[in-house]
Amino acid sequence: MVLDVGLRSGRWLNAADEDSGSRSIVLGSELASEFSLMGSEIRDVLLGGRTYGVVGILERVDLVPTVNNTAFITQTAAEKDFDVESEPTALYVRVQDGTTNESVEILPIAIALGGSETVSTEVPSSLLEAEAQVDKTLQAVVIAMGALALVVGGVGIANVMSISVIQRSSEIGIRRALGHTRGIIAVQFMIEAFLVGVGGGWRERSSGQVR
Repeated sequence: MVLDVGLRSGRWLNAADEDSGSRSIVLGSELASEFSLMGSEIRDVLLGGRTYGVVGILERVDLVPTVNNTAFITQTAAEKDFDVESEPTALYVRVQDGTTNESVEILPIAIALGGSETVSTEVPSSLLEAEAQVDKTLQAVVIAMGALALVVGGVGIANVMSISVIQRSSEIGIRRALGHTRGIIAVQFMIEAFLVGVGGGWRERSSGQVR
């Protein structure tokens, strides 16, 4: 297959389905989820008021998302039940690397063959690349916001520590007179700052859950 779509379960439509005109159907992944089909059970679905037997469910397709919400039936069933034209309205083509631009220009001419039909082409891979770039940008923004939050939190804790040291200067002086070193006093204030930070974060988390 050009799109290289795998089957989550079941099988694809075959010549027997086409020749017999049986109402067999293959569902896209999201459409199957809407029908609560997991793939292990045999189920029927209604399509245009007619009962079709689900013979297969496709894997998710990122390249062409519309396939995920598509139901596939045989040409015979489509003509018999829905009176559709036999000519295709969409064509998927896989081209060699480096020939995308040339193929986009040539395909409409080759398909129309000088006729009056309007043929448009799309390159889904470009959309995926743009989506990936957006995801990277969002990740960078989230990381930057997290770093900024850490800096702001650190400045707040440092401010609390400095105020605590200023207000307790007499206590520090007494402890120094009793023989406590600067290292011991510094460790005490570091532990207090750590507890303040953890307590503040836990309180903010709890209040967020309550909201």
